[in-house]
Amino acid sequence: MLKSILMATDLSQRSDRALHRAVALARQSGAKLTILTVVDDEQPDDMREDQMNHAHRQLNASREALCQGIECTVLVEQGDPTDLVLTHARNDDPDLMVLGPHRERNLWDMLYETTGQRIARMTHVAVLLVVEPAETKYNSVLLATDFSPASTAAALLANEVAPDADLHALHALHVPYGYMGRASGGGADNSIEASFRADAKTADANWRGSFEAPANLSDTDIQTGSAEALFNQIVQSKHVPLIAIGAHGRVGAHRALLGSLVTSLMRYPPCDLLVCRPQ
Repeated sequence: MLKSILMATDLSQRSDRALHRAVALARQSGAKLTILTVVDDEQPDDMREDQMNHAHRQLNASREALCQGIECTVLVEQGDPTDLVLTHARNDDPDLMVLGPHRERNLWDMLYETTGQRIARMTHVAVLLVVEPAETKYNSVLLATDFSPASTAAALLANEVAPDADLHALHALHVPYGYMGRASGGGADNSIEASFRADAKTADANWRGSFEAPANLSDTDIQTGSAEALFNQIVQSKHVPLIAIGAHGRVGAHRALLGSLVTSLMRYPPCDLLVCRPQ
């Protein structure tokens, strides 16, 4: 059960949907909600003071309008935004952090990770990246599974975030050099793929036996192809509002620790994205 939620906002319209979703989840679960915004301290004193006052007014108004009946704390702080968000995640240890999408910056995005990616990489806390309107019901969740502890964490938290949703498990099966057999029409490719598929089914059975799977978790759909392409296709065709995925590797400074699929989905999220660490 979610007991505490940290929502980080830059007060932009991009963050409004995340704020509304965080409030809805807090109301649904009875969790305590903390809304945090950070004013960059590397600017003139008068500008910083104006921004602090504006942030207090805006967040207090949001709390008054949205947070009746739930425990909600508003924090306005000065410093480096990413560092302070990570500090609160480490010290307060919330069950979930809610963020809005990043502002697109074409050249910058090609070279550097987004703020959300960096936060997800550097924290042990699960991160919900919100792009859908809060009115959109989480009636279905697409679960990325590779039969790892990270996938287990994603399945369990997705069930808490969306307890009434259908939880559709998808495994993207990578068949090395499989396309060569298909292109030539050879039968060897079928036997190679069948071998990998059999291994995946065994791993799936072992995975399901390792934890108490939610009742709404479907049989695992094992499909051959690029994981990112498969997820985008299913989200678009079935109008899935939420993807749940596990982040591999330990929390740390190296960008690769987040995982390539998580990194790609966070940069260009096709819907809301729940990123979980193994428990």
